[in-house]
Amino acid sequence: MILSLTNSTSAIILSLLGVFFPQNRKILYGSLSLATFGFLSRVTDALLSTVIAGTLTFMTNKFGKPIGVTAKVGSTFIGLIWLGLACQFLASSYWARIWFVEFRQTSYRIREREAHEVGNYKNVRAEFRTDRKFPKEEKDLGKSLKAVR
Repeated sequence: MILSLTNSTSAIILSLLGVFFPQNRKILYGSLSLATFGFLSRVTDALLSTVIAGTLTFMTNKFGKPIGVTAKVGSTFIGLIWLGLACQFLASSYWARIWFVEFRQTSYRIREREAHEVGNYKNVRAEFRTDRKFPKEEKDLGKSLKAVR
Protein backbone atom coordinates (compact mmCIF):
# COMPACT_ATOMS: atom_id res chain seq x y z
CA MET A 1 0.00 0.00 0.00
CA ILE A 2 2.86 2.36 0.70
CA LEU A 3 4.17 1.85 -2.84
CA SER A 4 0.81 2.68 -4.42
CA LEU A 5 0.41 5.75 -2.20
CA THR A 6 3.89 6.93 -3.17
CA ASN A 7 3.08 6.45 -6.86
CA SER A 8 -0.21 8.29 -6.48
CA THR A 9 1.43 11.20 -4.68
CA SER A 10 4.18 11.44 -7.29
CA ALA A 11 1.60 11.30 -10.09
CA ILE A 12 -0.35 14.14 -8.44
CA ILE A 13 2.78 16.28 -8.21
CA LEU A 14 3.63 15.59 -11.86
CA SER A 15 0.04 16.34 -12.83
CA LEU A 16 0.30 19.74 -11.17
CA LEU A 17 3.54 20.35 -13.07
CA GLY A 18 1.72 19.25 -16.23
CA VAL A 19 -0.76 22.10 -15.73
CA PHE A 20 2.07 24.64 -15.81
CA PHE A 21 4.11 22.90 -18.54
CA PRO A 22 1.51 21.20 -20.77
CA GLN A 23 3.82 20.39 -23.71
CA ASN A 24 6.63 18.81 -21.69
CA ARG A 25 6.98 15.20 -22.84
CA LYS A 26 9.01 14.13 -19.79
CA ILE A 27 6.23 15.22 -17.44
CA LEU A 28 3.66 13.42 -19.57
CA TYR A 29 5.61 10.16 -19.72
CA GLY A 30 6.42 10.39 -16.01
CA SER A 31 2.76 10.94 -15.14
CA LEU A 32 1.65 8.16 -17.47
CA SER A 33 4.14 5.64 -16.12
CA LEU A 34 3.56 6.53 -12.45
CA ALA A 35 -0.21 6.46 -12.87
CA THR A 36 -0.06 3.11 -14.66
CA PHE A 37 2.33 1.59 -12.13
CA GLY A 38 0.20 3.07 -9.34
CA PHE A 39 -2.88 1.43 -10.86
CA LEU A 40 -1.15 -1.95 -11.04
CA SER A 41 0.02 -1.69 -7.44
CA ARG A 42 -3.48 -0.60 -6.35
CA VAL A 43 -4.95 -3.68 -8.05
CA THR A 44 -2.51 -5.82 -6.10
CA ASP A 45 -3.31 -3.96 -2.87
CA ALA A 46 -7.06 -4.27 -3.33
CA LEU A 47 -6.94 -7.97 -4.13
CA LEU A 48 -4.52 -8.80 -1.31
CA SER A 49 -6.43 -6.72 1.24
CA THR A 50 -9.73 -8.32 0.30
CA VAL A 51 -8.35 -11.86 0.32
CA ILE A 52 -6.34 -11.43 3.53
CA ALA A 53 -9.22 -9.74 5.38
CA GLY A 54 -11.65 -12.44 4.28
CA THR A 55 -9.27 -15.27 5.14
CA LEU A 56 -8.34 -13.88 8.56
CA THR A 57 -11.99 -13.26 9.38
CA PHE A 58 -12.93 -16.77 8.35
CA MET A 59 -10.07 -18.35 10.31
CA THR A 60 -10.75 -16.23 13.40
CA ASN A 61 -14.44 -17.07 13.38
CA LYS A 62 -13.77 -20.76 12.75
CA PHE A 63 -11.17 -21.29 15.47
CA GLY A 64 -12.11 -18.44 17.82
CA LYS A 65 -15.77 -19.34 18.43
CA PRO A 66 -14.97 -21.89 21.17
CA ILE A 67 -13.12 -19.24 23.16
CA GLY A 68 -15.53 -16.41 22.32
CA VAL A 69 -13.48 -14.53 19.71
CA THR A 70 -15.21 -13.33 16.54
CA ALA A 71 -14.17 -11.08 13.68
CA LYS A 72 -15.88 -9.07 10.99
CA VAL A 73 -14.45 -7.80 7.71
CA GLY A 74 -14.10 -4.02 7.76
CA SER A 75 -16.39 -3.15 4.88
CA THR A 76 -15.48 0.54 5.08
CA PHE A 77 -11.78 -0.29 4.78
CA ILE A 78 -12.33 -2.64 1.85
CA GLY A 79 -14.70 -0.16 0.20
CA LEU A 80 -12.17 2.67 0.47
CA ILE A 81 -9.45 0.49 -1.03
CA TRP A 82 -11.64 -0.39 -4.02
CA LEU A 83 -12.70 3.26 -4.36
CA GLY A 84 -9.02 4.21 -4.47
CA LEU A 85 -8.52 1.63 -7.20
CA ALA A 86 -11.36 3.16 -9.23
CA CYS A 87 -9.89 6.65 -8.83
CA GLN A 88 -6.44 5.41 -9.82
CA PHE A 89 -7.96 3.78 -12.91
CA LEU A 90 -9.53 7.10 -13.90
CA ALA A 91 -6.19 8.88 -13.49
CA SER A 92 -4.35 6.25 -15.54
CA SER A 93 -6.92 6.30 -18.30
CA TYR A 94 -6.80 10.11 -18.38
CA TRP A 95 -3.04 10.16 -18.94
CA ALA A 96 -3.28 7.37 -21.50
CA ARG A 97 -5.88 9.39 -23.44
CA ILE A 98 -3.75 12.52 -23.27
CA TRP A 99 -0.80 10.57 -24.67
CA PHE A 100 -2.92 8.86 -27.32
CA VAL A 101 -4.42 12.07 -28.68
CA GLU A 102 -1.93 14.84 -27.93
CA PHE A 103 1.60 13.46 -27.85
CA ARG A 104 1.66 10.36 -29.98
CA GLN A 105 3.70 11.13 -33.12
CA THR A 106 3.21 7.83 -34.93
CA SER A 107 -0.06 6.15 -35.61
CA TYR A 108 -1.18 2.69 -34.67
CA ARG A 109 0.03 1.53 -38.08
CA ILE A 110 3.43 3.22 -37.68
CA ARG A 111 2.86 6.16 -39.92
CA GLU A 112 3.44 9.76 -39.00
CA ARG A 113 0.31 11.44 -37.75
CA GLU A 114 -0.82 14.50 -39.65
CA ALA A 115 -1.12 17.89 -37.96
CA HIS A 116 -4.92 17.83 -37.93
CA GLU A 117 -4.90 14.47 -36.11
CA VAL A 118 -2.83 15.66 -33.15
CA GLY A 119 -5.13 17.03 -30.46
CA ASN A 120 -8.29 15.93 -32.29
CA TYR A 121 -10.25 14.21 -29.53
CA LYS A 122 -13.45 14.09 -31.55
CA ASN A 123 -12.14 11.83 -34.34
CA VAL A 124 -9.68 9.64 -32.43
CA ARG A 125 -11.88 6.55 -32.80
CA ALA A 126 -12.13 7.01 -36.55
CA GLU A 127 -8.36 7.45 -36.75
CA PHE A 128 -7.82 4.28 -34.75
CA ARG A 129 -10.24 2.34 -36.98
CA THR A 130 -8.60 3.53 -40.21
CA ASP A 131 -5.14 2.70 -38.88
CA ARG A 132 -6.15 -0.92 -38.40
CA LYS A 133 -7.00 -1.19 -42.10
CA PHE A 134 -4.69 -0.74 -45.04
CA PRO A 135 -5.55 2.34 -47.04
CA LYS A 136 -6.80 1.91 -50.60
CA GLU A 137 -3.70 3.60 -52.01
CA GLU A 138 -1.47 0.81 -50.70
CA LYS A 139 -3.79 -1.86 -52.06
CA ASP A 140 -3.86 -0.11 -55.44
CA LEU A 141 -0.08 0.23 -55.36
CA GLY A 142 0.23 -3.51 -54.74
CA LYS A 143 -2.05 -4.25 -57.71
CA SER A 144 -0.09 -1.94 -59.97
CA LEU A 145 3.20 -3.57 -58.95
CA LYS A 146 1.79 -6.99 -59.84
CA ALA A 147 0.66 -5.66 -63.22
CA VAL A 148 4.15 -4.31 -63.98
CA ARG A 149 5.78 -7.68 -63.31
